[in-house]
Amino acid sequence: MQDLRYAFRLLLKSPAFAATAAPVEALAAELAALDPRLPRYPAKSMEQYLGLAVMPARVASVLFAAFGLLGVALASLGLYRVVA
Repeated sequence: MQDLRYAFRLLLKSPAFAATAAPVEALAAELAALDPRLPRYPAKSMEQYLGLAVMPARVASVLFAAFGLLGVALASLGLYRVVA
């Protein structure tokens, strides 16, 4: 079993992910011809590649925003009750 922490990743910068599918497949075929033992990973956009890595931060920010809005709503309701 291979240790995937030290796996080789190739990142390509392109304005459109769909336009790079053919060159990526050609590059993967060329790499497979050089060394067939190399593991082949599917091509992904940068958003897909980093999606799971930043998900905890996104969930935390949504929760903090929700609790902040709840706090503002409760404070405004309390202020309304005191003034009225």
